[in-house]
Amino acid sequence: MSTMTAEVYRAFRAAGVDEDIAAAAASVIPYKDDLEDLATKQDMVELRAEVQTEVAAVKVEVAELRSEMKQEIAELRSEIKQEIAELRGDMAELRSEIKQEIAELRAEMKQEIAELHQKVAKLQQEVTGLKREVAEVKQEMAEVKVEMAEMKQEMAEMKADIKSELKVLKVVFGPILISLLSAILIKLVFS
Repeated sequence: MSTMTAEVYRAFRAAGVDEDIAAAAASVIPYKDDLEDLATKQDMVELRAEVQTEVAAVKVEVAELRSEMKQEIAELRSEIKQEIAELRGDMAELRSEIKQEIAELRAEMKQEIAELHQKVAKLQQEVTGLKREVAEVKQEMAEVKVEMAEMKQEMAEMKADIKSELKVLKVVFGPILISLLSAILIKLVFS
């Protein structure tokens, strides 16, 4: 143990610090040989000069970088402003085109709607005409049905008349026909 370490140890003990703690605390104090590696005032002056030189160089680099960054930012701003101006021009042109197209579409739609109205009106007239024709056809059908019923009635009456006339003819001409047929048969047989 060096003299300095021993003195620190005794001071800790005198202050009432536990023996193990005082020994551990005193042991961290460097030996004289270790102190030789520490920097001197001259080393500190030289180190400070080097650091100041490096700081000055860094400041110059930072100033140059700032200047470059400002220039690049200014160029970028200029480019962005130009692009925004172009975009605004494009947007204005696009708005104008869209307005024109909308106006044309509206005009076309109005014309098509007017034509559709005309077609609908024409179709309504045709439907009205067709309804009238259907009503006339129904009327004619009803008349035809009435005529058919009358014709059926007349046919039934004619059938009844023909049947009664046939009965009369059978009664009157039946025997005559039989005798004529018999005579014809006899002639055929005997000839």
